[in-house]
Amino acid sequence: MASSWDEARWEAMFKQMNGDFVFREPGVVPRHYLVSMTEKAEIQRLLQSRRWWFVIVMILLTVIALVPVFAGLVYYRSSPWLLYYRISPWLCLVGLLVFIVFFGVLWLIGQLVISKMIGPALVGARYTEKRITLRERLETLSRLMPMSKIIGLGFLYALSSIVFGLNALLQWGESPLSPSSPLYLPLGAVAAIFAFQAGYFFYLAALKRGRRSQTLGGGQSSLGENSKDAHDPQ
Repeated sequence: MASSWDEARWEAMFKQMNGDFVFREPGVVPRHYLVSMTEKAEIQRLLQSRRWWFVIVMILLTVIALVPVFAGLVYYRSSPWLLYYRISPWLCLVGLLVFIVFFGVLWLIGQLVISKMIGPALVGARYTEKRITLRERLETLSRLMPMSKIIGLGFLYALSSIVFGLNALLQWGESPLSPSSPLYLPLGAVAAIFAFQAGYFFYLAALKRGRRSQTLGGGQSSLGENSKDAHDPQ
């Protein structure tokens, strides 16, 4: 079992193959390298040692990006004359697109930062045509994370999705084309993202349970064969 979600995520970047490891470099178009055990240990060391630096950078970028959003909300709340006009659905759509672009840019920056962090360990590493599929990465994550943590995160995201979804409905207004607030689409988008995350963790739980059932089934089958062999006459 991994001691943290980050460790499980990092381990899912590797797949053992003929004594070496296929490594999937993070990025928009991920590249795959064939690395040795020593190179794998160095990549994981760099990720571990610079984890907090990455977290701090992402927090600062998030704060900087959200400043104009909060400034706009304060202006909206402090301008009573806006309440006398119907809020255009196009304004809501623009807000949703800004929200999506904002998190897309943050994700891209995060991928670039991680690639920069592990760059020194990949000097001299060989490219490979072997790939680590999404299914393989998810199976690794489900194997390394305890079921209690997977289920707990799934329920946490599900509850958050319900909370944001209800808030979005409160901003709905008479119809989607005449919302009472431009916030209903961003709130709905957040609810959808949290719902996706909940489904992601519940899927990991299903993978882990399926793997556990296969292991138990294989063990029982082996016990049955051994018992049959023991009772067969010589």
